[in-house]
Amino acid sequence: MKNFVLLVLCLLVTGCTDKANQARIATLEERNKRLVDEGILMRQDMGQLKADVKKDEEAVLFLLAKITEIDGGKPASLSATTKGFELAKTEYGSFLISLVNVEPYLDGFRVTLSIGNPLDADISDGTISINYGTSSTDAHNSVSQTIEQPIAGGHWTEVVIMVAPAKAEQLNYLGISLNPTGMLLHPVQ
Repeated sequence: MKNFVLLVLCLLVTGCTDKANQARIATLEERNKRLVDEGILMRQDMGQLKADVKKDEEAVLFLLAKITEIDGGKPASLSATTKGFELAKTEYGSFLISLVNVEPYLDGFRVTLSIGNPLDADISDGTISINYGTSSTDAHNSVSQTIEQPIAGGHWTEVVIMVAPAKAEQLNYLGISLNPTGMLLHPVQ
């Protein structure tokens, strides 16, 4: 009889324990299902966020290209008789270009420019190009030379360029471009 009572008690305890465990298991399964659903929603949100970030990156790159298109790479437009200065726009900023002198030289002309550098940095490397012709639409000739002496920051620097072969009427339009590729910053004093 003692064994029978123990057996009944074991069955009752086991039965109660199974019901308690089943309730816990049901609660854990419900939590697990909720977490899986939340994980799926988070993955969907993450996918949408990635798509939104990609669109935003493309928009930023498009705007940067437009800014560069608007703000960079525009030559200074001068002629052999221009007084004053014009702006030559580059990716690093705008530079002032003034025509100092034009004199015949061999089969063309020796053009002396004064380049105003409003930056704090010297332009140490790059090229200066001149497209020239009877007008801006007829500027089919060009010359280019490397920057041989630094264009000092905060100063005007004279540069001589040989434009040849050329006739006097081909100097009615001078499109002067700068393409700086090296800059020097001065140490703080």
